[in-house]
Parts: sequence; C-alpha cells; structure tokens
Amino acid sequence: MRIAVVHDRDRVQKEIQKMIRNLPNHEIAWTARTGTEAMNRASRELPDLILMKLALPDMSGVEVTRRIMEKSPCAILLITHQVEDHTSEIFEAMSHGALDVIHLPFSASNATDETIDPVQTRALLHKKIQTVEKLKQNHIAVRVRKAASPRPPLVVIGSSAGGPKALADILSGLPETLEAALAVIQHVDKEFSAGFVDWLDAQCSLRVKLAVDGGRPAAGVVYVAGTDDHLILTPDYTFSYIPGESDSPYHPSVDVFFKSLVGYCPARPGPAPYRRIGCVGVLLTGMGRDGAEGLLTLHRAGWHTIAQDESTSVIYGMPRAAKEIGAATEVLPIDKIAPAILKALSATG
Repeated sequence: MRIAVVHDRDRVQKEIQKMIRNLPNHEIAWTARTGTEAMNRASRELPDLILMKLALPDMSGVEVTRRIMEKSPCAILLITHQVEDHTSEIFEAMSHGALDVIHLPFSASNATDETIDPVQTRALLHKKIQTVEKLKQNHIAVRVRKAASPRPPLVVIGSSAGGPKALADILSGLPETLEAALAVIQHVDKEFSAGFVDWLDAQCSLRVKLAVDGGRPAAGVVYVAGTDDHLILTPDYTFSYIPGESDSPYHPSVDVFFKSLVGYCPARPGPAPYRRIGCVGVLLTGMGRDGAEGLLTLHRAGWHTIAQDESTSVIYGMPRAAKEIGAATEVLPIDKIAPAILKALSATG
C-alpha cells in the first residue's frame, strides 16, 4: 500500500514515515506539509491512503478533505492530537468522506520537546491501515435470533464515510414526536462516539444518546452504537454488545446489527411496499459493502429498506452494494429519505 503523509511538524512526520516503512508491504508515496501541497500532490499522484493532520497551517483538514474528495477521491485518515477541541471538525471531515480519525498520543522527551508515543502510535497506525486494506472483506457471519413477539416501530440506519452529514440531514427531517425508536451504526471509534452523539444531538430535535448494554429502545430517541464491539438487539428488545471478530474491518458492523433484527416486524396484510408494522432499514454513504447483506436480510424479512442514491453519496460503496443485490425497496437521494421513512411508518397503521 502506498501511503501519503501530510503533517507540518517535521519530527512527527518522520516518525510516522518510519513506522509505515517498518510495516510489511507498505511504502511512502509522498509527503506534504500544507493542505495546498497535499491537494496538488494528490491530483498528480493519487496514493492508496492519505494520513493527514486535522489542523494544517494554511487551511483545515476539513477543507482539504472536501477538495480532495471532489477532485481526486481516495481513502483519507485524519490525525489529531486533541480530540476534545476538534469534535465538530472531526465529524464535518467525516461528512466530506474521511474514513476515520486517529488520535496520536504525545509523550514528553524532555522539558521543551514533545513527540508521539511510538508504541501506541505504531499499534494505532497498524490497526487503521489494516482496516482500510480490508474494506472489501465484509462477509460477517452472525446467528440470527428472533423475537418472541412483535415490538414497537424501529428505524435503523447504517453509515460510514460521509455518514455524519447524511445522518444529520435525515434526523433533522424527522419530528420530535416521532413514534418510533431509531438506531444508528456509524463507523467511528469508541474514542469519538460520545462526541459524535453530542454533535448529532445538536443537529436535530430528536434526542440522541449512546446505546448502552441492556438499554431498551424508546420512541423519539436515536441510539448510536458506542463501542468497538458489535451492537445487536436481543430477543427481549434490549441492546447488547458482542465482541467483534479481530479480522473484521468494521467495528461496529452494520451487517451484524441489521441481521440481529430479523423477526421483530412480521408482515401485515396490505399493499406493497408498505405492509409492515413500522420497520425501516436505511443504508447510507460509505466505502466497502458493510450493511448490504444485512439490508437484504431485512428486506427479505419484510422490512421497508432504503439505500442512498449515487448522486448524493460522498462514497457510493455500501448503498451501491445494497442496490446491486436487490436489498433496497427504494433508492433515494438524501433529501427524500426522511419523507420516505415517515411515509413507511404512517402507511403501516
């Protein structure tokens, strides 16, 4: 894998390069110290992955991400040293297509000099780079467990790169009085999940909170997967987390969550496609195929399923995969998804 490194601090950049070179089958494509330089290099020589500092001297990593994804899209992992101060920028960058964020820990080598912690950074880089390499490996086996009886309405949404903005667009179009519970699986590390919940809560009138082990979904609340383990819904209609497979690129996995939902919304008589009791599955923008098989499982079980269309997807991977295998009842632009959810819920009566 050819990796580009964008960082304005020489020492940090050299340490990252050294770690990458020590990984098998990886090499440095090029380096840059400013956003402008990174955009120019990416347009001439597109790497497999860009590791880029969130705060660059000439412009923010958010703007660089947006421009690169518009002109020469590729996998981007952002680097930050201060998570708390950059929550909004982190999720805005992910809305433009950044895959994830790496929090690099610092250690003081003397009273006046700081450097990244080599042990922790090496582990973090190796994990993230492996994740990018495995994005096309998404067949995750999961045992389907059925509920003993019908449950209240559910709207479940899976998303990845570009997902934060898409989720905000959908949730802001749903009323505070919505008589359905919502659950979101967004590919984001547990380190950033609490900040993501706070950010998303500010974007809509619905209440947004982390899904906790043993918690029971309630109407009008959005529950977000909050750990690196896989979220599922158990037969007694409570959330639970199960350990993720070590070689899975998705933590948490949309497929695992979607497949745990089969049996909660049995069919009711009525005209297709609105003949279920308020169960809607949605798959949004993202790289890879996570969620496509899960959405197909829900579709076959009678759920109303929606995939985001290509024109409004930042990265048309996950929804494309769903469309190709016939998992989507509807393929819609982002501004039509909230109305379609409301229509599906109201039509079930």
